[in-house]
Amino acid sequence: EADKIIPAPIPYSTNPKSKYYAQALETYNFVISGTEEDKWIAEFWSDDIGGLTFSPPVRWFAIATQVYNNSNCNLEKALITNAKIGLALSDAAVACWDNKYKYQVERPITYIRKNIDQNWITFLTKDGATPNFPAYPSGHATFGAAAAEVLTYEFGHDFAMTDRCHEGRTEFRSTPRAFPSFYKMAEETA
Repeated sequence: EADKIIPAPIPYSTNPKSKYYAQALETYNFVISGTEEDKWIAEFWSDDIGGLTFSPPVRWFAIATQVYNNSNCNLEKALITNAKIGLALSDAAVACWDNKYKYQVERPITYIRKNIDQNWITFLTKDGATPNFPAYPSGHATFGAAAAEVLTYEFGHDFAMTDRCHEGRTEFRSTPRAFPSFYKMAEETA
């Protein structure tokens, strides 16, 4: 039952004293006063910029390919792992998007522009573009959790790696990031 896995979001409100408004204000302030590390993380996981980056699920296949290369994985294990990742990501997408349309949570950029600052821009959406589907639950978080489960099962809890998916890009900071486990990667993308 998806209700037990994906809880209902906090109630929508435009009241400045509400939890919902506080959450939006936290996002707003994070972008304005975030550290260079925060900006790097946002850019690193920016896997939804059409025509520029791959999508979040495809990113996890790119991560898996790096794992196969770094571990000298044989073809059979790579094929089986890719099949498991594909099934996990497919199931995650169904559960996530079912709940996105069940809850219909407005995108943060839209809410912030209507209720806090009409000129607000994020790190990466300078033109104001935002995905055309509801915000909650997070696709990045859902896909990351699903893929991390499979990769952890196949390669262990302490499989450390450096993700080089965006290495060499010039449109944003493309410096690779090192992680001690797949769970830490999933946590950061969430």
